[in-house]
Amino acid sequence: MSSKNTKATKHVKNTKHTKANNQESDDEEHKDIKLKEFDKESDNDSDDDSDDDSDDDSDDDKEEKPKEKKSKESFEDLTQKLKILQDNIKDTRKKMSELKQQTDAIEKICRGYERQVASITKILLKTHNDEVAKAIKAKPKRKGNINGGFNKEQLVPKVLCDFLCVPEETCMARPKVMSALNNKFNERKLKNGQTTKLDKATAIELGLGKEGNGKEIKFTEFQSFLASFYPKKVDKKIELI
Repeated sequence: MSSKNTKATKHVKNTKHTKANNQESDDEEHKDIKLKEFDKESDNDSDDDSDDDSDDDSDDDKEEKPKEKKSKESFEDLTQKLKILQDNIKDTRKKMSELKQQTDAIEKICRGYERQVASITKILLKTHNDEVAKAIKAKPKRKGNINGGFNKEQLVPKVLCDFLCVPEETCMARPKVMSALNNKFNERKLKNGQTTKLDKATAIELGLGKEGNGKEIKFTEFQSFLASFYPKKVDKKIELI
């Protein structure tokens, strides 16, 4: 009897213990379910808040950037605009025509200046030569022996006497010979401004041969050209005994 009672007591205790364990697990499961429901609610609230915020932002954007509708111009407006443009074209062409007339007038004046330049350039050399000749004539006379040195009279070389048609053994100063020679060249039309160009006949008469044909003598070379016809001076050396 005592062992049966003991077993019955243990069975009751085990049963109570099992119920207690089952009750605790049910309580834990109930807590877990409530916690999950709470998390879901909080997530739903945050999603709602974010949706509300995004909706508010989009509404703000719509309010800040209202759509502008282009108004169509009427037939009268377009006609008026077209008339203004046509008037502008007409005024612009009128200004272009006036500018062309002014340009043509200025071009005409410029051509007149160019003709004057060409005319002055043509007579410039002649005027220069005339002024040089006047200056030479107006040059003051040198004091002292005017017949010495370059102005000293001496025998004119035979070839120049024949060319200038003067008697042989004529004595003349070189400036006079140069003047007579220059006049002879002018008579034969060999002068071109201040440059003399010899022809074949003149070159042969002056003893220059065929090589002298076409020889050009510039104004600055005339004295040396004349001196070539005169005998060169020989320096006499005195020997000391």
